[in-house]
Amino acid sequence: MRWSRGLRCDYREEVLARRDSESARGAEGRAPSRQVRADPVSHDSWAVHELLARYGHVVDNQAWDELPSVFTADVRLDAEFADGEFRVVTGLDRLREFLEGFDSRRSHHTLNTILEVDADGIVHAWSRFLVVEFDATSLTGDYVDEIVDTADGPRIGKRRISTRNRPADEQGRVESFETWGRR
Repeated sequence: MRWSRGLRCDYREEVLARRDSESARGAEGRAPSRQVRADPVSHDSWAVHELLARYGHVVDNQAWDELPSVFTADVRLDAEFADGEFRVVTGLDRLREFLEGFDSRRSHHTLNTILEVDADGIVHAWSRFLVVEFDATSLTGDYVDEIVDTADGPRIGKRRISTRNRPADEQGRVESFETWGRR
């Protein structure tokens, strides 16, 4: 699938043909089996949202062999920790090592995702995350992702993690509408 502004892709004809086929069956007196929107924006957006949700399932279940279904082989992760430490990891093997070091009893949730397509057709996603610890404490922050179109579907090529719930006297990276999708 090829991304462009408005999250449209090159399989629009397939979606329209399916809609027309179902409309024709409905006109013959049979109800269409399901509704299909003519605009594939919802499908493209859905694929990105599913990708971002998949991350939590892969990490929480320690399904490390599934990391290629979420990230590109040359992924770049730029993480800020709650204590202000920064760490940059490049490549799928290094990412796996990085993730394996965390407590397996955490529960990762990706929330409130918004998408933007830049002039070059690159999809940028800005999401809030909520990590619930075993003791019911939580960590919140932002994921800012660059989504790459691959032969196997969308994958995260770059991820920037910024924490939010810091003490008031600690400085940290702050994501905003001015910064996301434009780095």
